[in-house]
Amino acid sequence: MKIKWFWLFGLAFVVIACSQKGQATLGFKDPADSANTSRAEKLSGKTEKAWQIKSFTVDGQDMLAGLKSCELDNLDVYYASGVYESHEGNTKCNPADQDIRRRGKWALNEDSTSVDVKLGNSWVSLKILELSDQKFHYTSINKGHVTEAVLTAADASKKQD
Repeated sequence: MKIKWFWLFGLAFVVIACSQKGQATLGFKDPADSANTSRAEKLSGKTEKAWQIKSFTVDGQDMLAGLKSCELDNLDVYYASGVYESHEGNTKCNPADQDIRRRGKWALNEDSTSVDVKLGNSWVSLKILELSDQKFHYTSINKGHVTEAVLTAADASKKQD
């Protein structure tokens, strides 16, 4: 009987350890974790921080050239709580458009070199090239296409709630 409990306890320990190891392997950490605080705070501020796109390329091709001004004023908002939202800016292309275009979660990876964003069931990893209080420059690879973007800090009051 003691042997049976020993094996049951051992199995439970292995399952718990593996599930915790799986989380660490994903590199998805709480943005408030002290090791990430500096970069996390630059990205999200103390509570939230809005970013507006300034340049955006896919495979080196400028993707902003064909956008309307009502699309260019949209904001990406990173909350210190780990929530990510894409908001309509001051102008909407269609008055019926939702104020919040997308919502998900974000976190810095283990070594704070990338921002991992989860939208629905999809994960996007944004490799940080530069992150300051005023500039967020990243690159990512999605389905073999290289995306590069530069965002600048924006007034969060310009987002549509």
